[in-house]
Amino acid sequence: MSASLLQIVQTVYHGISLSVFWKDSDNAYQFYMDGKERGARLFDASVSSSFSFAVKDSQFVLKVTPSSKKGVDIIGFYKSGLPYKLSAFRSSDKMLVSVSESA
Repeated sequence: MSASLLQIVQTVYHGISLSVFWKDSDNAYQFYMDGKERGARLFDASVSSSFSFAVKDSQFVLKVTPSSKKGVDIIGFYKSGLPYKLSAFRSSDKMLVSVSESA
């Protein structure tokens, strides 16, 4: 499974609301985060593999990487080169299976 990113849309409202779009060999997906709500759904798009963006004075990179486990993509937000938030997306049932928050 090869995943890649199309775009990220950010809005600051009691934190960060964003949508991330990526594509594997069969489908495209949207990952969304709004406050404490997170999820993923099918989306139709063509894509690339990472995206840089800023929130206030902080610079972030979003990167989607295929995991060594078949059918799983790692959605990673990186701040200053270090993991900031990591999610695992399982393509078999379109679920986010884990989320790691930064300290």
